[in-house]
Amino acid sequence: MSEKKSTYCTFGQTHKHVIDGVIYDKDTVVKLESENPEEKMIEMFGYKWSHIYDELPDMKYYPRGIVTPEPLIKARNGGGV
Repeated sequence: MSEKKSTYCTFGQTHKHVIDGVIYDKDTVVKLESENPEEKMIEMFGYKWSHIYDELPDMKYYPRGIVTPEPLIKARNGGGV
């Protein structure tokens, strides 16, 4: 069995998602705790994202910082977790 690990996911220059008022775009990094981060990113954002990193990328390129996908997960589950 795989264990969950922290991964950091980024978006391309033209990828923008607004979900429950949270913006996921080129200026943010999504922090995931997942056994399969690629599958989780596709589930949440389709194919409109860019890279998955095992370590935190250089944050000077992501001025809005790290966002977590909890609002998106709640929205997809009808408000529950």
